[in-house]
Amino acid sequence: EAGVLEIGYWICSPATGRGLATRAAAALTEEGLGLPAVKAMEIHCDRANARSAAIPPRIGYRLLRIEADEPQTAAEAGRSMVWRHDGA
Repeated sequence: EAGVLEIGYWICSPATGRGLATRAAAALTEEGLGLPAVKAMEIHCDRANARSAAIPPRIGYRLLRIEADEPQTAAEAGRSMVWRHDGA
């Protein structure tokens, strides 16, 4: 979609729980929304990944939709949560 940027994050297990992904996603969101041609930012994460799914609402994203997705690992649900932040 024109004007929409997607960000992603991955943190190795020993570094989880420190807020690193939250701070990085917040910084990327702020920078992205500051670009003139960008109207919104998105984060897509697998529904089974509760830790990743907890980040978007903390930094102002709203759940836009849940869609079918091809699982990449056995731990994935095959349902992708699409979160959007429009700068509001």
